[in-house]
Amino acid sequence: MSPYVISQDIKILLERWARQSGCVLPPTIVESVREALYKKLGDIFPGILDIIHEGELVEGVNALVRSAGMPVISMDPVYYAGGSLLGMSRMVHPDLQNAGHGRRNGDAAVLRQLSSLPRGDVIVVDDVIFSGEMMERVVRMLANRGTRVRAIVCGVAIGEGRERLAALDIPVHSVRHYDSVVDELCERDFFPGVPLSGRQVRTDGNVGAPYILPFGKPASWASIPEKRCVEFSRTCLELTRDLFTGVEEASGRAIATRDLPRGVLGVPSDSRRFCDVLTELLRES
Repeated sequence: MSPYVISQDIKILLERWARQSGCVLPPTIVESVREALYKKLGDIFPGILDIIHEGELVEGVNALVRSAGMPVISMDPVYYAGGSLLGMSRMVHPDLQNAGHGRRNGDAAVLRQLSSLPRGDVIVVDDVIFSGEMMERVVRMLANRGTRVRAIVCGVAIGEGRERLAALDIPVHSVRHYDSVVDELCERDFFPGVPLSGRQVRTDGNVGAPYILPFGKPASWASIPEKRCVEFSRTCLELTRDLFTGVEEASGRAIATRDLPRGVLGVPSDSRRFCDVLTELLRES
């Protein structure tokens, strides 16, 4: 039976944010919310939940990059720190309709980014190759400006994406490979406000649509059964509140919505305490 795969990443992302913002991330809070998330997902997907540890992904991706021995263009914001950066992301409109691919918040326009990337033979690094659609587009854009992608290195590769890139004669080297999955998700997408959480919303700001209600589409984006979406989303809201409450207590200050490392679709960026907003959403759900 195909697995339901979760890539760990919130510890890496929150540690970076805490250092930059002067907050304190308690050493136990991430493991606490993770354990509860995995318990809920294990109940929804009994016997097929597969958790990939972030340490395995960091070590594995970096080892694959070293063995390739070529210039690197990195689209991976989590597991690999190095190379020439290309910030692209899957995007949605504020009404959650698909908005294609575009630049990540804070990055230059894609064409401007491309103009500064190395030419010649390179490898491209990404965290996950699923359908391979965005990577195929990147490969073709790079080829048009004289950059030849000789291989893709990633943390997780799914058969569909590997085959799409193989048709372009580009091998995919991954830490983990799955021929097929029920789904493959990054942990951050279930925690509103966490860095890079959710699909990027095509706005002028750093706003994401997490993969839970009332922000996103847990059924179509994360394969959560329709009858479990409300229950699952409530669990994620509660765990997110626990997470940010732990940060507040350790840091000695409240975290307002404007302090979040990633804005949340439908939540104004202002002085309101984010945990209070989550409590109100839980009352309404």
